[in-house]
Amino acid sequence: ASFEPSELPRGPFPVRQRLVALVVVQFVVFVGLLTVLGLWPADTGGRGFVLLLLILMTLVLPVALALIAAPIVHHVESLERQLDDALQLYGRARSDALLDGLTELGNHRAFQEELARQLVIAERHGTPLCLLVVDVDDLKRVNDERGHAGGDALLVAVGRLAMTHVRRSDRA
Repeated sequence: ASFEPSELPRGPFPVRQRLVALVVVQFVVFVGLLTVLGLWPADTGGRGFVLLLLILMTLVLPVALALIAAPIVHHVESLERQLDDALQLYGRARSDALLDGLTELGNHRAFQEELARQLVIAERHGTPLCLLVVDVDDLKRVNDERGHAGGDALLVAVGRLAMTHVRRSDRA
């Protein structure tokens, strides 16, 4: 089973905004209930106490909820930074895993993924697909006569030629 960063649960709103919305909703509901209780015509005896409580809660509750939420927000922001760092590292590692270190061309795995992607695109659009395979003749002889450094230099040169002489829409 492979892991993709797109599978991570990342909603449309950051956690900080969700937490603030939750605090605001709790505050509005609480103050609304106190308002209804304090202004309800049938209960005039406790009206003054409820109004005093309402004013007190209007001043104290947002500060108290913000103080309670502050450590949570701090930890969430730290986790979000760590997640962003991990996603960047994952992207870099995935890119490195698909590139040949010598030629900087895609490796076999990258080739398989790109070929599958191109086949789907060609089928979807009803367009032909062309695949060009280049074989470096006598690479073994170059390695034998000039050493593996000579063979590596030849592969690098072929890779550069391939990268610089394909159209932008094509992949080497």
